[in-house]
Amino acid sequence: MTSIRLISAAILLIGSMATAVAAPADEAPRDLANTSYRHLNMAYLCRKAIGISQFRDARVTVENVLRTTGLPADAAISSVDHMVSRIIAAPQSPPPAFNECIARIARTRQALLALRAQFHQLADHGLDADQP
Repeated sequence: MTSIRLISAAILLIGSMATAVAAPADEAPRDLANTSYRHLNMAYLCRKAIGISQFRDARVTVENVLRTTGLPADAAISSVDHMVSRIIAAPQSPPPAFNECIARIARTRQALLALRAQFHQLADHGLDADQP
């Protein structure tokens, strides 16, 4: 049985951020992975302006969101570590000003939490990727 949780685990474990053609039930895990990456990226980019503790908070938020989708804790931590490695290795643009950092991090965090709720709503309705 291909459930949303299994799809989510596969997407997050391989660390793929690539966009793929997906059925609506498949979009939630992919969107969750992409939004997690964006949130971590923004927190990393702004870490000097907002403080390293805010970056750590972003890591914990993403780990917890991934865990609430059914991903085991060690896999969630590994996924976040992989995302952070990719972020650190990527060329970075100059960080926005402090107020813009705060606003962008708040937006990406809110988007992440909204997607988590959407993911749970799909899971609660028992939607599988195999279903039309």
